[in-house]
Amino acid sequence: MSELEQRDFRELAAAFSLGEFVASHRIWAGTVNINYRVETTQGTFFLRINQGKEEGEVRYEIDVLEYFVANQVVTPLPKVSQSGQRYYKYLEYLISVFDWQEGKHVDSKTIEDKDCEMLGAALGRLHSCESVPEAMLRESRYSDTDLRTRFGSFSRSPDRELAVAISAIEVELSYLESVQAGRGSLARGLIHADLFPDNVIVQDERLVLLDFEQACAGHYVYDLAVAVNAWCFSERFEKSRLVAMLTSYSQAAPLSVNLGELLVELRASALRFLITRITDVYLQPAVSPTDLQAKDFRRFLMRLDYWRTLDSRAIAELAQL
Repeated sequence: MSELEQRDFRELAAAFSLGEFVASHRIWAGTVNINYRVETTQGTFFLRINQGKEEGEVRYEIDVLEYFVANQVVTPLPKVSQSGQRYYKYLEYLISVFDWQEGKHVDSKTIEDKDCEMLGAALGRLHSCESVPEAMLRESRYSDTDLRTRFGSFSRSPDRELAVAISAIEVELSYLESVQAGRGSLARGLIHADLFPDNVIVQDERLVLLDFEQACAGHYVYDLAVAVNAWCFSERFEKSRLVAMLTSYSQAAPLSVNLGELLVELRASALRFLITRITDVYLQPAVSPTDLQAKDFRRFLMRLDYWRTLDSRAIAELAQL
């Protein structure tokens, strides 16, 4: 599906009891789902066409959202459709609708220390949730095996733009294998796994967390490391953002942050996004120039190179902890 037409929106507005359809606006963020802002006589809504997903995957995300909402995590639940489910089968697609969340999105240039402070607190609360149902603790789609398979698909590429990245990935995969035993004992639970700025709405005194599609069982410190890599860099590393995030996270999370463990996971998460942005963006022929620029793999090569220059003492000095 490329675009919905007015008659589709009218039918979907009726299916979710949203009132009469008034207008729609395509939201061009994201690379998988197709999203719209929809205005009706009852208000404004966010409509998602779940692309490339089985029904079980959509249900899993709903279960995750319901669990976190019950545990006081600030995230919207999808609306119930006339089918009685929090999604609706329309033609061959699965449609989700959420209440529109007021606020703003930030990016690497506009993130403020206060935003990182709120994010650290929100992530700490998320990691404090207990009694996670076993069925929600699925494994990450970005396992070490998956990343090695992805790397194998381009490791012999003659593309000169990839040469430095390929060399760095080879070294880093060997490093992570050497520390694998220690990583296996880290505290685990249900994590977000993709807490980038575009998955967060910043309001005056709180954040709204979005897009739990990649939620899975994982190490809490890895989830924190993903957030650090996503929020604490502009064109360079922003020390004050790291300090704000780690300070508030340490106050809200059930476990203290081991900075040596964090440094390993900072490298691991930077490696993950370096590899996936090569396979899912750079090497995809249909990707637009805008997405190529917005999701340039070189940004994560820079992050990886930065973390590789540090040891646990250096990161402790950076974090002032």
